[in-house]
Amino acid sequence: MIFCRYAGVGKEFTLGKVYPARPEMNGTSTVGFDFVEVINDDGDTIRERPEDGNWEFLDEVYAVVVEPVREREVGEVVIVSDMSADATMFFIKGSGLFRRDSLALLDKTNVFLGMIVMDVSTGFWVPVRRTDECLWVMVSEGSVMRSPEEFRFAVAESDHEIITEPIARCVDVTGYPNLILNNLYRVQRIWEEIWVVIDDEGLPVDCDAGRFRMGS
Repeated sequence: MIFCRYAGVGKEFTLGKVYPARPEMNGTSTVGFDFVEVINDDGDTIRERPEDGNWEFLDEVYAVVVEPVREREVGEVVIVSDMSADATMFFIKGSGLFRRDSLALLDKTNVFLGMIVMDVSTGFWVPVRRTDECLWVMVSEGSVMRSPEEFRFAVAESDHEIITEPIARCVDVTGYPNLILNNLYRVQRIWEEIWVVIDDEGLPVDCDAGRFRMGS
């Protein structure tokens, strides 16, 4: 299995998106590249010819954990280097096989300027102000490009989708007069089990993680 990023203009695929692909097999063990089979946005397998110039081929891709899996945390960025033959599992480099739907591949459709990610070294959520072809990012007040592995992405608990900013719904207001049940709050920082959110007075307040659910 390989991965490929779409650079064409067809309607069956999304520009800049990364797709799993299966190279042509010449016999039982020899890989050919007269065509590749790509799983499109509708889940259908389409034969594409690399010579058409519509694809960039990748040996490894970044992915975000969107559902709890063993030692990995939701929002964590990992490297995916392979997929199972039946296309149901991704291989995380250094960790083994995980269900495909527990991971979301990163590409130009979900890593972009203005989205907000969490700097693992500080716990603060910061906006992305620059990206490159390898999906490395520079964040606000930063001066160097950094690997996505140094950040965490916001993932909605309801549908396990990557969201562009850390907005969370409050599910427990006990002892917090400036929070309203079921209201949405912007998360400013996550550090261990403490979430710092901006309350209804516009002030940061420290809360335990169990009081919130990420996403609207």
